[in-house]
Amino acid sequence: MYTFELFGALRPERLLAFELDDFRFEFDVCKDSGEIRKLMVSFPIDENDVATYNESPYETTKANISLKQPRWERVLEVVLHIGGAWGLWGLQEILVNDAVTTYIPESGEDERAITVNNFKVTRSKQPFLEDLPRLKPEYLVLPIITAVKTENHDVRLSFYRRGLQDVLNGEYIEAFYDFYFMLESTYGDGQTKNTNIQKKFIEAEFLRLTIEETVLSKSYKNGLPIELRSRYESDYGGLEVSAFIKKIVKIRGLLHHHNNKRHDGWQPTKQNNYRLEALMLQDICCRVGIELFYESVNQTDAEAVYKQLIEKHLRNEAPNVKISL
Repeated sequence: MYTFELFGALRPERLLAFELDDFRFEFDVCKDSGEIRKLMVSFPIDENDVATYNESPYETTKANISLKQPRWERVLEVVLHIGGAWGLWGLQEILVNDAVTTYIPESGEDERAITVNNFKVTRSKQPFLEDLPRLKPEYLVLPIITAVKTENHDVRLSFYRRGLQDVLNGEYIEAFYDFYFMLESTYGDGQTKNTNIQKKFIEAEFLRLTIEETVLSKSYKNGLPIELRSRYESDYGGLEVSAFIKKIVKIRGLLHHHNNKRHDGWQPTKQNNYRLEALMLQDICCRVGIELFYESVNQTDAEAVYKQLIEKHLRNEAPNVKISL
């Protein structure tokens, strides 16, 4: 049985469990709100498809664990189709990537054979957020000073922040878009056609240098999640900066349109297909964002204002500085 958690105001008048072919569909409905909270899909499996846990005879290995998800791709397509239709009636999301896999014994023999009753595979949190050091005060105060001086906000950094949040949420297509828009806004010079955007990106010296020193560096692959390294090597390893830029712009063009007849068309439910590209653009945009930050600091002379605030604080004076232009 696969159990999927649901979010949204999906309230049926009544529901019953039913079977289609060898699939059984059941529902967990909240008694108070009447909303469907869980969808359960179960089906019979062969004994070879059961997950196993065996104690290891070796001291260096605690146990031998084999976690299996039988017919997962088939069930996934079914659930994604269901979710698309239920979205018309109030569903917000089915957490397909956080499904609980459960093995239900139908006999005493089955019960003895099942050594793993259930498990859940989830996406790990990005470790860098927890590893970040405490910020120096100026990194918090300088953006405030530049904001007051310029009386507006830099939308390019907002694209970066939203892209980072999308990555943390596993929304890699949306993350790709946000990071791309940050680059387009910074270096695109108002161009819209792919060929013109490519030209502007290639002409941008700082962008070229950033790409070369980050995602195209020899050591970059080693910092990626293990499951992405082989695809990075095959799709991006050894590329020149101009070829990388053309590839990224082409992907943006693909994502901007959709043709249901294309066998290789992108799907909003297959976010992981663009995880690598999202992570690469995140690394590029982080460095671009830092450059934009210091540009605004220099243009507004924010460091001088910050210095005045600190000096007044050290003299036990009210930290008050007039910065009107």
